[in-house]
Amino acid sequence: MAQKPAITNDGSVLYQPHLIICHDTRYKENSLTGLTRLLGIGNFGEFATFSFEQINQTLICELKRKHKTYTSEDVFVENKNICILGILRIYSPTKIGKRPQKYSLHIVSPGKDIGLNIDQLGQDAQKRYHFRVN
Repeated sequence: MAQKPAITNDGSVLYQPHLIICHDTRYKENSLTGLTRLLGIGNFGEFATFSFEQINQTLICELKRKHKTYTSEDVFVENKNICILGILRIYSPTKIGKRPQKYSLHIVSPGKDIGLNIDQLGQDAQKRYHFRVN
């Protein structure tokens, strides 16, 4: 399915074929997972990245620059005063070998955007792995 564009009944192209690549090295200090790239999401070389990032001063400054705010509902994980957000960055069209400076930033909410119930996942994990949270 990723090799064919999504087309409406009237023939309009909603999005072009895309490719998802997951890297296992961090590209930013506050990113806690490997970088996930979504290549070919548009017509002219646009791409996006998704990462789980710790809420710290660096991320807060970036969110302010992009006029984004988050709530407790947007947090994927909270442990020992460390909170993790899912961050999606969609970059402008690129040329080979160059990452554009312009991008839009989006906070991906586990419940609203993905349909995950974080509390239920936590309870299920406690049962499955036989641990309790104090």
